[in-house]
Amino acid sequence: MYIIVDVREVELIAELEALGLDFEVRLLEVGDVIIKGIICIERKKHIDWLSSIKDGRYYEQVRNMMIYKERAWIIEKDDSMFEADGFNDHALIGVASAIIAKYGCTVVQVSDIKQTAYMIKCLSEKYGEEIEDLPLQSLKPCDLNNPEDLYKTQAFFLSGLPEHGDKTIESVLNTFGTPEAYFKAISESSILYTIHNNPKGVKGEITKVGGIGWKTLFKLKKVLSVRGTKCKHLRSKVEEATT
Repeated sequence: MYIIVDVREVELIAELEALGLDFEVRLLEVGDVIIKGIICIERKKHIDWLSSIKDGRYYEQVRNMMIYKERAWIIEKDDSMFEADGFNDHALIGVASAIIAKYGCTVVQVSDIKQTAYMIKCLSEKYGEEIEDLPLQSLKPCDLNNPEDLYKTQAFFLSGLPEHGDKTIESVLNTFGTPEAYFKAISESSILYTIHNNPKGVKGEITKVGGIGWKTLFKLKKVLSVRGTKCKHLRSKVEEATT
């Protein structure tokens, strides 16, 4: 099934049926519409979008959407989405910009729910049969009792590591079997240095994975062993939007 629609989206379901689309209705934990497990869509009427900004829900929602490869917010309003009583328009633009720049979400404005339904129709057609080989990290399945879903979850988990694309991830799991075994190999591997103390290569089990040089190993060790600093919460922008 290419399209899954949240059961609570009653109006949208009616519009999609009117367009003759084939879709499944299900209670979704994340998003309002999922297209082929790739695109997660959050649909908002303008007043709902403003409300989610005011109470901070939008931040949690956009974070949850990160488990999908493509994310989009569709805002329904027949004039500028950045005009609203009691909100600073620059702050609203800042919020939309953060969604795009920091979380890679597309923000689209349409005039009404009919246009939302038609956009979903177009997206489902574009992401149709021609897509065959999905990236390993394009989807985070939740059925860990299924070996294939478990593999995809492990691939998704490893995709957050620096310099780890699909080919590297596949090599890691084929070689070590589990992320835990791979992390052990990272810990026990080391960087080789010249007599002048310049890095020149790597040694250890990590060499079984093709393409892992000393620069990547250095980044991996830093990510796994050095404590970072928490980023500033986006709530500051939420507060600005209400002033």
